[in-house]
Amino acid sequence: MKRFTLGDPNGGHKESPTAMILGGAFPDDENNRQDWCYYMATTEVTVGQYLAIMGDAASPEQKKKANKKKYPVVEISWYQAQQFIDHLNQWVYTNALEKLPRYGIGGYGYFRLPTEEEWEFAARGGNKVSAETLDKATPYPSRKIASYEWFSGPKSSHNKLKKAGVLKANPLGLYDMLGNVAEMTLNLYRVEYYQGRSGGFVARGGHYLTRKKSLRSSARSEQPFYRWNGKQKKMEVNVQKTLGLRLVLSTVLYPERATAKAMEDAWDSYRRTSGANLPAAVSVASTNKQITVQATDANKHLERLKQQLTQLGGNGKEMLREIGFIEASLAKTEQIRTRAAKESAYAWVLIAGERALNVHRQQKRNLTVLSSLLKIARQDGNAKKTELYTRRIKEVQENIHTSLEGYATAMRQLGTVEESATDDGLTRYNDYLIRRNATEQIQMLPVIMKHIKEYRANQRTNLEQWHKELIND
Repeated sequence: MKRFTLGDPNGGHKESPTAMILGGAFPDDENNRQDWCYYMATTEVTVGQYLAIMGDAASPEQKKKANKKKYPVVEISWYQAQQFIDHLNQWVYTNALEKLPRYGIGGYGYFRLPTEEEWEFAARGGNKVSAETLDKATPYPSRKIASYEWFSGPKSSHNKLKKAGVLKANPLGLYDMLGNVAEMTLNLYRVEYYQGRSGGFVARGGHYLTRKKSLRSSARSEQPFYRWNGKQKKMEVNVQKTLGLRLVLSTVLYPERATAKAMEDAWDSYRRTSGANLPAAVSVASTNKQITVQATDANKHLERLKQQLTQLGGNGKEMLREIGFIEASLAKTEQIRTRAAKESAYAWVLIAGERALNVHRQQKRNLTVLSSLLKIARQDGNAKKTELYTRRIKEVQENIHTSLEGYATAMRQLGTVEESATDDGLTRYNDYLIRRNATEQIQMLPVIMKHIKEYRANQRTNLEQWHKELIND
């Protein structure tokens, strides 16, 4: 498992830096440390590889390129890429099954397109580079990029497609990751990596028409599955002269029941301990928790910058002083946010308590009395009172539902603040009730605390069950 940051500030809103944890498909014991790995092809799929696998199923246009076997295959659609991958997997399963890596009894590897995360991690140099290099735009000095990547212009590609694997490989031994042709991925395109509207598929990297200064590991673009042909006035499948593909070798997460059971048994412990600070958990954690994680990341970058400036000696002294001011401001901001979180938590605890009390009283007093009166009115055959009490019961039920919705809103808001802030709010609320001698509300407090704990664990409201528990004496 490896934590790294997708994106780059220079990429604008389409490449907003986003932390994530990447895991592999197969166990890996390299350097006596158990981890997980996935395999990636050293080059883009070539014309020769494509034709060898597709045979007669290759399109006439691709067959005409038989004399360019060492060049990346281009001008195939995302769907044709999937067809090629299926043909390749079927061939390997028939002819070379035992040569595939395997996880568990039935977890033989299979080829597929990489995810965005897998692609970018590999483009950055993966586990072969330091954390500092992993954060850089390219895993090699920008002044040497012509030795590693094909880009536009007379100093590189001359705006023409080049043979695969001619230049130097990146630290992982992968060729042409950032240039020559852009590469398809499995992901649907979103402006933000994890959320928002989904569009076409994601293509990663630059190509032989990309400017040198635009080459970076985070480069991404949206490619439509189909595009409009203005000349012929019709939609057609999208193919590009600058777009190819590179494969990864992966497998399923649950190859057998024992694996699924082992992961299930370990899950709760994982989310409480090592998984608690990982991006997926943090994304649904309290606001203060998210801020703390982001601040920690910011301080890491500042510390790295301080080390680099220290090496400059006197030339970096003034900048080090400015960084000191930034660190002090971050610390002060954290204190202010912590206080704000406590005040917010207390306010939402008060709201939850008020709504819970309203549900309890409306149910126990108003609804109980009105139900008894309605029963008597029906027994007496009093149509006027029957209509009146029926209408009032409906109004009370609507009030209860509204209060429950407000109660659920309070639970959701309490889920956005740090647990310690919520605990502080509950303590203050309990003291407030004791001072007012509010026995009824004090008795309900354990139920409210139970619901807060449930929501924090599950991130789900349960109005029906909560209603039952709030009205029980």
